[in-house]
Amino acid sequence: MGNEVYVGASRCDRELHDAEHLLGGLVAALRPLGEVSLACTHVVTVPWRHEAVSVAVSNADDEAVLAAATAAVGAGATVVVLSGSARSSAGPDNAGAAAAAESLRDRSGGRAVVFAGQERLLGELPLSEAVQVSDLDGVLSMAGEPAPDAVLVTRDHVRPELVGGRLLLRTQHEDPSRLVPWEPPVVHQCGGH
Repeated sequence: MGNEVYVGASRCDRELHDAEHLLGGLVAALRPLGEVSLACTHVVTVPWRHEAVSVAVSNADDEAVLAAATAAVGAGATVVVLSGSARSSAGPDNAGAAAAAESLRDRSGGRAVVFAGQERLLGELPLSEAVQVSDLDGVLSMAGEPAPDAVLVTRDHVRPELVGGRLLLRTQHEDPSRLVPWEPPVVHQCGGH
């Protein structure tokens, strides 16, 4: 058993909703093996620009994680597992999956879809409370520093990003004291994905 295992997966999806669907299946497959602390989508450029995904799993066996992840993503997809200095992979071309796993491990990038405390970020709540009850480290406001008493209007859809090692939510001002996430709630494009 290791402390933290980082899984990257890629089917070379061009659409974000396809990557989120892949990520949902991957998270479901990995949750029984350990604590899923963070799951992200990533725009990667290898072997070409596409969406890849990553998951951080605590206290899980590397081999069990690789087996479960490979089964979850299906044929034609690639999985890379990073644990300490060890790396294992399965699939045809692991460059995109490796880039996603490395980005999550290094906390250098990624759009968080699953993170600790996200279930508490519903409706409207003071920004200070949002940071206290979740893994959010803060917000990036498109209109400058938010007021200390600013309210976050989540629209029940919060997708922060890893920026410089911190989990930050990009926001815009609904009015001077109310912030909304920059990314609007997702409109599903097909078949409930």
